[in-house]
Amino acid sequence: MCQIIAARDHIGSEVDVVSESSKGLQAIEIKSGSTFASDWVNGVNKWQSTAGADSVHPTIVYGGAQSFEREGFKVWGWKDIGKVVKA
Repeated sequence: MCQIIAARDHIGSEVDVVSESSKGLQAIEIKSGSTFASDWVNGVNKWQSTAGADSVHPTIVYGGAQSFEREGFKVWGWKDIGKVVKA
């Protein structure tokens, strides 16, 4: 069974979605912009350092069309959002 939650710490850092599965905890950041911005990874990086060994490869879903890897993250274009669940 997969559980999905949102996460925010006491200073306002947040991750849009944290998906819990048998693989571990996966942070998913959702952005409406159509061009990747390097600061999109900040909240997920902070969350991942807190989650430690329980975390798995983080993901960003954005408003662009292309899917790619960047800065250690899988970045999915909105048209590929169905693949995020399968990844």
